[in-house]
Amino acid sequence: SDVYKRQRLARIDFQRKQATALVDTIIDQHLANHVAAAMLYLAEGAKGEGACAFGNSDPQVIRYWLHLLRTSFDVDESKFCIQILCRADQDPDELVRYWASITGIQRFIKSHADNRTVGKPTKRSTYKGVCQVYYHDLSLRRYLDALAQELMARAFAPVD
Repeated sequence: SDVYKRQRLARIDFQRKQATALVDTIIDQHLANHVAAAMLYLAEGAKGEGACAFGNSDPQVIRYWLHLLRTSFDVDESKFCIQILCRADQDPDELVRYWASITGIQRFIKSHADNRTVGKPTKRSTYKGVCQVYYHDLSLRRYLDALAQELMARAFAPVD
């Protein structure tokens, strides 16, 4: 009903204002960016020892990830590359062009189509696959892992 919809939109607006007010209190953006990068990597980053890779299908999340790295860490742009993980019925070349425009990264690893999707059409026309961003320097990954682990350890540390 319209009443329920208006109430729901009012709650969403109230929560958005709460979030904005909290973000406005951040004094050290550099610190906040490091924490955000560590938490994003903890949730969406590659867990294998040999890679610093972050993947997502949401262009805003990928843009934010790269913003965090480019503005808060001393990254070397030549160490970035992307790989597109897509469905069997999608055009990998088209997706590479799409994600290159989102990321500004022009180095690519061969795209990979999920064989489990053969014969199953993509239902959402806006789905552009998963963009996996690789950064070829494990020191960044080790730092993000260590920061996330330290934050979690402190959250569960006994209180004196």
